[in-house]
Amino acid sequence: MKNKDKTLNSDAEIIKKARILKALSNPIRLKIVCLLCEQLITVNELLWQIGTTQSCISNHLKLLRKDILSYKKEANRVYYFIDNDEIRKIIALLNVYD
Repeated sequence: MKNKDKTLNSDAEIIKKARILKALSNPIRLKIVCLLCEQLITVNELLWQIGTTQSCISNHLKLLRKDILSYKKEANRVYYFIDNDEIRKIIALLNVYD
């Protein structure tokens, strides 16, 4: 049964949401986003927690910064985090934590 009060998002919003879902479909990117929903993390901390190369992490972060991640610079460190409640809701729905 359809709710007549709801309207479909604009094409631009649909495309953005599709990009988010595509970005989250990669296991490493999904793990990065899950970790960042919990805390601010530097690239070095992500390297330690995920266990891959810096080049690999940097490539994934570059893609995630388009629609998902936020970051802030402090001195020579860059901290990544999620400040989008929609992303947090998606991660919560996936139930990736025990």
